[in-house]
Amino acid sequence: QDALAKWPVDVDELPYGHARERISSLTLDGLPRHAPDGRLIGAPFTTTFKAGRPTALRGGSGCGKTSLLKQIAGWLDAGGGRIAGDGVGLSLDARRSMSCFCPHDATILADTVRENLFAPSASDDELWAALNAVELKERISATGGLNGWITQGVLSLGEAQRLNLARAWLSDKPIILLDEPAEHLDADQGKRILEALLHRLRQRVVILSSHETGLVFAS
Repeated sequence: QDALAKWPVDVDELPYGHARERISSLTLDGLPRHAPDGRLIGAPFTTTFKAGRPTALRGGSGCGKTSLLKQIAGWLDAGGGRIAGDGVGLSLDARRSMSCFCPHDATILADTVRENLFAPSASDDELWAALNAVELKERISATGGLNGWITQGVLSLGEAQRLNLARAWLSDKPIILLDEPAEHLDADQGKRILEALLHRLRQRVVILSSHETGLVFAS
């Protein structure tokens, strides 16, 4: 039994629940980029992201930022490329298990605020701390608190976006992927919330996308 425990096993062979809790690096090797309609864009993509060094993917609409985040998150397959955590290949299921992906068009469930935060093991104090960090505490208090019922139409686009960021705040995943996290926020509010969130996630691999000309990296 001891010998079996030491036997090397690639993450690609591990079931969904066995993904590692923390990684120090995430490597993309030969990953194709896709436009929203599925067309291939440019050459295959190779780079390494480091924990503790949040990275921004910058580029205009349609350059493949969201598709790339979805590939990392396991929402799309790697398309022939390889994605590895600390040098170990990560399967589709492993990436889903290890990633918190916050799309820019945040979905609000017809349910309580508590259920919409996707953090069933968090205490009420932790949930309120997350809402306070994204400047939603007063708004949620006014809607009935954590047990208040909300739907997609109850919150504005900016409020839905901030609730989405509260989900990232509460996530324990090692890979945090933020798609246009400040899209519906004014500049000052977006800066405040993102600075607080990135400090909170400072030991994770954090990748965020932003609309700007040319796809470049900024750590």
